[in-house]
Amino acid sequence: MVLIFIMFQILASKLCISNICSYSLKLVICGFIFSCSACSPRNASTDKLIELEEPSYNEITQLILSANKDNTPLVFNSKGGMTGFSLRIAKLLNLYQVSIKITRECTSGCAEILLPAAHSIYFENRPIIGYHGNILSYRYYVDNFAVRDTNKCGWRYAEETETLLEEKSLNQFFWKEQMKRLNPDVTFNYQKFACPEMVDNFENYMWLPTSKQLKELYGLKFSGEVCADQLKSCSKRIDERWPKGKRIVVGDTVYISKG
Repeated sequence: MVLIFIMFQILASKLCISNICSYSLKLVICGFIFSCSACSPRNASTDKLIELEEPSYNEITQLILSANKDNTPLVFNSKGGMTGFSLRIAKLLNLYQVSIKITRECTSGCAEILLPAAHSIYFENRPIIGYHGNILSYRYYVDNFAVRDTNKCGWRYAEETETLLEEKSLNQFFWKEQMKRLNPDVTFNYQKFACPEMVDNFENYMWLPTSKQLKELYGLKFSGEVCADQLKSCSKRIDERWPKGKRIVVGDTVYISKG
């Protein structure tokens, strides 16, 4: 029986090109042959922090497919990652109309791109929701402060991000609220054949907005509360999350991590 299962796994891999097709076909094959734990779709929940990078694509895709099949929110936590990759995952969330539940942390690309793409948003256990600039703020500083090589920049990801925010009726200039609190002193590294690389010399490392700020300044709709709603308890989590000396803006209060 194990040998048969392995043979069908190989067959599925041969017949399918895409990860989604391969995964779906394997489930169908397993359902017709026999019932076993290995054939069950992965639970659409993960409390670990997943990087929004290419090696995580198969895992995240399977979680989204499972959430869609079971009609349950995707439990997802991440420190963020690459903008382009985050936009690819956002398209899957949109395509399958999957809701998302954050139980620990959603910062950087997770907060900037995945939250807007979700069908509905649920916050549980007052998770850390954090921002520290995005592709739109990067484009602004390059266009207005870089002294050369701006013609080498392609802003496809910025345009895709703007489209996503517009479709979800969110504030496309929310990045300005971030910059007010992070207080950047921007410089650039100039490269021969590429867009200038922005060096983020921020006085404050990250902004954790309150629920009220997310709703009123960003237009985000969600259920639950976030870490920044309770400064005292949130400060303890900041101490655990970031090294000593990191300056984190909680709401509009600067808190320096004790590490």
